[in-house]
Amino acid sequence: NAHFANKNANAYSYKYKAITLKEFARVVNYLTENNLFTVEDLERRLNAVQAQVDKSKSNVKAYEARMKTLRDHLRYLKQYNETKPVLDEMSSIKWKGKREKFQEGHDQELRMFYVSQRMLKGISITPKKWEQELAQLEQAHKNEYQVQAPLYEDLKMLWKVKVQVEQVRQ
Repeated sequence: NAHFANKNANAYSYKYKAITLKEFARVVNYLTENNLFTVEDLERRLNAVQAQVDKSKSNVKAYEARMKTLRDHLRYLKQYNETKPVLDEMSSIKWKGKREKFQEGHDQELRMFYVSQRMLKGISITPKKWEQELAQLEQAHKNEYQVQAPLYEDLKMLWKVKVQVEQVRQ
């Protein structure tokens, strides 16, 4: 058993050394490509990329919040339009008993109507503009994510290098 453990230990150590060497080569290439020769350069670059990532994140959050609002408006408008005929039908019933019976039978639809009406109150209803704005925001959101991907890769590499530099400095 000891023989196999020693045999495998050497094999794994060579493999580990090869991986470590490849990683070291990647780090050195990254540093030279980005002209990062001092720790201060590394810190400056890290802070700049982090600021870009933070700005991009805030843009994405703003897009997502506005898209949620627009989707809610469109959903409430659809719900309003679907349940309005039920209210109109109930309003056309003149007899109190029949109206109450109708109301009991269509309670869910009437509740949905009143919720939709309350949520859309005070909002200028422009579904075409909402849909156009939603489409534009979805495209901007998609573009922002495409901008974020390389930033995150860059940030990941910078943090990896920073951790390694800190380990060496200690």
